[in-house]
Amino acid sequence: AMRIFQQHPGKNADMLRFYTAQRATLSAEDGNDAEAEKLYRAALHLADRMPGKDKTYVAPDMLAGLAKIYARQ
Repeated sequence: AMRIFQQHPGKNADMLRFYTAQRATLSAEDGNDAEAEKLYRAALHLADRMPGKDKTYVAPDMLAGLAKIYARQ
């Protein structure tokens, strides 16, 4: 399902962003920081394409996840 959303995000872009961020969190919790960073960055890219202030509610969580990864390094 993720591959389909990635190829044609359209109206499902926010769902793709959400699940990508969730996968990033799980990867970070498992200690797979490289994968988590990649996924957080992908989720941020999707959030950046969201309309208006919607992105202001979701971006801080992804940035906090990236900060935790960088703090561990």
